[in-house]
Amino acid sequence: PGQALLVFHHTPGGMLGFLQTTKEHKFWNLGPSSRLGGLLVKYLRSLGNYDANRALTADELLATDYQEAGKKLYAALFKGSAIDLKATRELIVVPDHLIWYVPMESLPITTGDHSEPMISNLRIRYAPTVGLALSRVGEQRQLGQRTGLVLGNLVPGDNDEQRLETIAPLREALTGPIELKNPLPAPSPMVAALLDTLLVLNEIEVKSAYPFSWSPLPLDRGMGGSLGRWLALPSFGPQQVLLPGMRTQAERGFKISRKQRSKGAHAALPGDDLFFASCGLMSTGVQTALLGRWRVGGQSMLDLVREFAQELPHTNAADAWQRSVQLAMESPIDPVTELRVKSDSKNRALTAAHPFFWSGYLVVDTGEIPPQEEGQPGNNKADGKQPARPKSKVLQPAKNGPNTPKPAPQKPAPKGPQAQASPPRGQKLAQDQQAAQNSQPDSPPVDE
Repeated sequence: PGQALLVFHHTPGGMLGFLQTTKEHKFWNLGPSSRLGGLLVKYLRSLGNYDANRALTADELLATDYQEAGKKLYAALFKGSAIDLKATRELIVVPDHLIWYVPMESLPITTGDHSEPMISNLRIRYAPTVGLALSRVGEQRQLGQRTGLVLGNLVPGDNDEQRLETIAPLREALTGPIELKNPLPAPSPMVAALLDTLLVLNEIEVKSAYPFSWSPLPLDRGMGGSLGRWLALPSFGPQQVLLPGMRTQAERGFKISRKQRSKGAHAALPGDDLFFASCGLMSTGVQTALLGRWRVGGQSMLDLVREFAQELPHTNAADAWQRSVQLAMESPIDPVTELRVKSDSKNRALTAAHPFFWSGYLVVDTGEIPPQEEGQPGNNKADGKQPARPKSKVLQPAKNGPNTPKPAPQKPAPKGPQAQASPPRGQKLAQDQQAAQNSQPDSPPVDE
């Protein structure tokens, strides 16, 4: 209850919308995708997305002109859907075509004379297909132990020492952070197989015409670390992949650059970059992916990722991201620590309330919930929920104590000719395995 599945499908006859809830099913035609594209371009540009490097001024960050363009885009998307946002707690979006570039989180919802972004009222997550959107709903994630961390040009600072100091609070929020540097000890698919979470703080440009040529771990491009190489192996990768530096057509106002057009990007459909990236990552075993539509970087990005990472072990991904965004909206902004904000001569107080800072990200998730500790609600069958999976714990050698099982009694050694006879090879191996099992306790003590 409270969930709504919103599916879009691009056709020559127009963009189709499907809304599925526990109570009803709706279908409507949004009209030609070209008309939606015009509204989307205006909205993305009102947020500051003219090109990949344009910096925003304090006047733009304090203005609310983007709300008018957002209201028009919202009306074009949801007219005919009859969606009841007051009864919706989680919106699961399956985009198609240019809908991948629509920042649903920031679309304004008007109640009387008051407008606020959609993410202030409900949780939002994305999935490339309906099957992946609902494949693991209600299941519980395993607890992670290792997080691969790649530092790059998204971290503010003049040198490595300053960058390490900047990300210190983020490192504390990660589980078992391991900094990955060049050269990697092995190709990135093999390194990723040892990680539970991967966080890359570096720009990653995904080209629509070559959707599998980019590397989720951009440290071994010359060693076969592309997403296409990741797909060559069975499901093996980390559970969570956070790529806040991903760049798409959205950062240019939904326009293809001249350089990409010369390389054949015009042949790809809008949204192919994010669609294939999501499908590819989930095919390697990823259950939660944080992807970027445009480059933001700076301290605001680090704060968002930190809050998201430290909330993931305690709640589902959509809820963790909603809370992270709500906290970010109230956080102060310092132009010195931001990559795309101009300094203000008037020194006016700025916050990250502007959608530019947080609506450029999308959470692609399968709907899993975090594991619960023993004794918490939901851990008993009477609660109607699945019991939590056991934690991954490090086994310690057993100590002698009252609860330590006694070893199995040994038979006296045979005498005479039988003492020199040895059992067959297969029988001896079975005896050795049985003896090893009997010598260990049934429930070895664990390190909490």
